[in-house]
Amino acid sequence: MRELPKEAARHIIEDIGALRPGMANLTRSVLSKVMAYAIDTGIRADNPFAGLKPYRLGTHHTWTDAEIAQFERRWPLGTRERLAFALLLYTGQRGGDVVKMLRSDIVDGRLRVAQDKVRKGTTNELLIPIHPALARALQAGPVVGMTHVINNARGKPMQRLTKFIAAATRAAGLPPRCVAHGLRKAALRRLAEAGSTTKQIAAVSGHRSLSEIERYTARADQAGLAQSAIAKLPDESEVTNREPG
Repeated sequence: MRELPKEAARHIIEDIGALRPGMANLTRSVLSKVMAYAIDTGIRADNPFAGLKPYRLGTHHTWTDAEIAQFERRWPLGTRERLAFALLLYTGQRGGDVVKMLRSDIVDGRLRVAQDKVRKGTTNELLIPIHPALARALQAGPVVGMTHVINNARGKPMQRLTKFIAAATRAAGLPPRCVAHGLRKAALRRLAEAGSTTKQIAAVSGHRSLSEIERYTARADQAGLAQSAIAKLPDESEVTNREPG
């Protein structure tokens, strides 16, 4: 309490906020009150959590196909930015699960994923087929380090994937709404638009409830889905008017 600098306080909140903005806001509020008590009791003279802005809560923007194409034009195969992007988009996983992926998890054209964000502290294990676009990104690299699929420039496991993608999107001229988690939503949107069933989508995303799938695929192409749905209906007039024999 006495020695915590403001920069360290900011990192505490940002590390939580990368995946759980609501929890980051709660942590900021609680620790700010603890520091206020420390000031009142003479332990320290300032509050390092004061002035840290709360996260805006709400649903993440789902990347559009145009935004995906713009990112890919800026970051070609062979760049670390493209590899991180492809892992997020073509596995449909959270950033925290992507950075833990190991090369040994790639078996027989599939990627084994151990999801952390599950109920009762258990681990949810998935096997995700490697899409051809992801296979090209993995082959192109860059390969730095021996264990993890994605590493930083020094070959160490990447700790701040959210910030890394944020910097890459800025360099690509994309708006701030294009965040890493929005690529997970884009992956599920594409699965819905391709006609995947709810169970098929859940097999990729790891979601346990229908409501979660519906929330993540809310930006699926309504017009295209409606077109394919109506096309499946039989033409009753043709059946009725058809001459016997």
